[in-house]
Amino acid sequence: MEQRLNVFRKLTATKVNRAIFRRENETVRNYGQALIAGLLLFLAAGCSADKPSGTVQVMLIHPSGPGCQYSISPAPIDTLSSITKMTGLVGSVVVNSQNLATDPSILDNGAGFNPIDVNFIQSGGTYAPQDLNTLFAVSLYYAVEKGYELFAGLDPTADLAQIVPNFSQTLIVDEARRTFGDVGAKPEVSDNAEYLPHDVQVGGQTVGTRNYFLSYPTSTVTQIPLGLNLGIMVHEFTHMVFHYLFYAPAFAQNEQVSNTKPTAHTLASLDEGLADYFGYLVTGDPSFFECSFPQENRDLGVPKSFTSQIVSDIAGTDNFDAHEGGAIFAAVNYEIGIALGNPQLNGKYLIHFMATLLNCPAAQSGTNTMSLDFAGVAACQAAAADPSAQGIIQQTWAKYLGAYAGGIGQ
Repeated sequence: MEQRLNVFRKLTATKVNRAIFRRENETVRNYGQALIAGLLLFLAAGCSADKPSGTVQVMLIHPSGPGCQYSISPAPIDTLSSITKMTGLVGSVVVNSQNLATDPSILDNGAGFNPIDVNFIQSGGTYAPQDLNTLFAVSLYYAVEKGYELFAGLDPTADLAQIVPNFSQTLIVDEARRTFGDVGAKPEVSDNAEYLPHDVQVGGQTVGTRNYFLSYPTSTVTQIPLGLNLGIMVHEFTHMVFHYLFYAPAFAQNEQVSNTKPTAHTLASLDEGLADYFGYLVTGDPSFFECSFPQENRDLGVPKSFTSQIVSDIAGTDNFDAHEGGAIFAAVNYEIGIALGNPQLNGKYLIHFMATLLNCPAAQSGTNTMSLDFAGVAACQAAAADPSAQGIIQQTWAKYLGAYAGGIGQ
């Protein structure tokens, strides 16, 4: 938390000191200036104990256009039941004091997670965060809600409140503490975000799933912190949608989806690429990922190709990076959305694709066994769209399949 305090101190630094900050920090720094001005305006109204029923307006930093443009203005939050507890339909924002890797029961029963302290100043129905912790907390909830509303609005079959029995019990963890590997042997995770569907085990049997969104501390990110990057958090929400539309049904019917290559690598790439595409849909910015990680080749507007090396890696390399294959899938679908003249419509088709992929003939090699490469992905995606759009999807994929010789479905 000390690091975040230091960030806030930078936000509220003097004009002379502000001049030393890099352009990448301009958005957050400007929020700090606007936050101070807002506090002066709202101070007379005092703090509200809780929000009224219905939609509440909260001063937020959120995307306003492509090229990593952000604005500071009131944004609606629709599903909070308590703004002081930061809890509502899509879950609760919490913090954890223990490293999640130290004791599995932390994730099994949610022990060790505490409500996050938030402080708002309220006036005329608009709430302004008083500090950076509150800004991050409300931004995290806002992002998960916008992901939920995006999917439910595009297709009711992706309304997770109707699919996930304990959806409102989802924990959205701010500054999560976790180590991948032995505790003490490796540093704790930072500069990352994660969706985690944690299987709760009793007596060696899975008895349910607890859902977590983990936003890790920022240490090296010099641009928009992940907790404030709407696209990245909706990227994580898309992983949750793919889990419940595809993986959970597959596991329930004992479908073999992750034991063979290229199937496992293709599905992992698909998971990442879908997440990138819906992150773009919610922000309207194909370069949203680079607002936090400018060094990554994740701009959907930049065409990418399946080189022979990438195809080889998908087919058999243990160290394959699923984000690389996912970036190609996302770029292909960006072009499909533009060609359709409606990127949101392509999002609707992709939801249907997620829900029908398990039973797509081009993805099967036998009973309860999936066999999938990106030629199969192309065929299944086209089959999931309206007939009027299938030609555009097939033609776009045909341009990009490259080393997947034989074309769509071969």
